[in-house]
Amino acid sequence: MGRDLEIWMGAGVFTVVGLLILLYGIVEWRQTWSWLRDAEQTTGTVVRLEERSNLTYHDAAEEHGQSSTWVLDAEFEANGERYEIRAGSMLLRWFFKVGDEVRIHYYPDAPGEGRLGFGFLLWGPAGFGLLLAFMFLGGGWLIFYSFG
Repeated sequence: MGRDLEIWMGAGVFTVVGLLILLYGIVEWRQTWSWLRDAEQTTGTVVRLEERSNLTYHDAAEEHGQSSTWVLDAEFEANGERYEIRAGSMLLRWFFKVGDEVRIHYYPDAPGEGRLGFGFLLWGPAGFGLLLAFMFLGGGWLIFYSFG
C-alpha cells in the first residue's frame, strides 16, 4: 500500500469518526434545546450537597486514592407542590453550597423529572460531542496535511 493511500485512509478514518461524533453532538444539542424550549423554569434551593464515592472507579480508587463525585439535592415548588431533584458532578462543590438558589427546568406534567439549569449539566453531552467531533475532524486533516 502506498504512503499516500495510508495517509488518506488515516484521515478518512478520523473524518468518519469525527462526523459520527458530530452527529451525536448535534442530536444531543437538538434534544436539550427542544427540552428547554418546552420546559417551565423556576427557582429552587440547594438543600444538600454531599460527597459520594464514585463506585464506577471503586477498585482503582482503592489503589490510587479516592475518586468521588458530588451530589446536589434541590427543592422547588411547582403546581402547588414541593419537589426535589438530584444532580451529580465532580464540579458541583465549586459552584454551589447549601442554601444557594438554583435555576430548575421542568415539564409541568412531570415536575419530579426536572433538571438543574446549570450550564455543563444541561449542555455537557452536546458540548462534549461537538468539541470531540471537531478534534477528530481537525486531527484527521492535520495528519493529512502534515504528512501528505
